[in-house]
Amino acid sequence: EGAKESVEFDNCAQWWAESLRPEPLLMQARKNLGKAMPCGFESLVLLHGLMDGRDPSVWSKSVRPVAVPTNVGLLAASFLPDWEMLPQGLMDMNTGTVRVG
Repeated sequence: EGAKESVEFDNCAQWWAESLRPEPLLMQARKNLGKAMPCGFESLVLLHGLMDGRDPSVWSKSVRPVAVPTNVGLLAASFLPDWEMLPQGLMDMNTGTVRVG
């Protein structure tokens, strides 16, 4: 019991990582929370909130497929900003040249 929901939840987590759209998490994955018991749901929603509202092209992402169901929404992915699209202040912080005042 719960195996189908677990697989569906994992698929939704992967779908979200590939698309960065809210529907996979906030509408689809949430339906399977009861039996999938995903401990990563809140973290994925938080990450989505931090990234939401930004042009998806700002993020350079790499998402690796999961070979077997994890039951908790684990995935292997990286999201890196396109540095040229960041505000100048953040770019300065990255290079250690922040000016105050």
